[in-house]
Amino acid sequence: MAYSAVFAAPFFVLALAPQLVAQLPRSGGWMHAVKIVMGFLEVAAAMKFISNVDLVWGWGIFTREFVLATWVGVGGVATLYLVGLVRLSHEETPMGERALAQAVWSPHWSASR
Repeated sequence: MAYSAVFAAPFFVLALAPQLVAQLPRSGGWMHAVKIVMGFLEVAAAMKFISNVDLVWGWGIFTREFVLATWVGVGGVATLYLVGLVRLSHEETPMGERALAQAVWSPHWSASR
């Protein structure tokens, strides 16, 4: 019940106040980045659920270390994507000076938080 209420809440609020829809940001590059990162998170979640099946059925393939290593790898690739060092083949923007600046300053920024 709580799971469905959380997903329904934004639609409920927007139905109560339709003028808020006009104030929502337009999709663009930021939405594309959100979709890519959510895809990485989905792969990490899939590994967790596959490891649960592995535990129940006793395969012994997806050990805890393997799943954790996969999560670290997926997190690393997602971080590199957000920093701008990794781009997908269908994306137009190559790594430029801005991506290099993000790569240099992101460890400093994340360590200061």
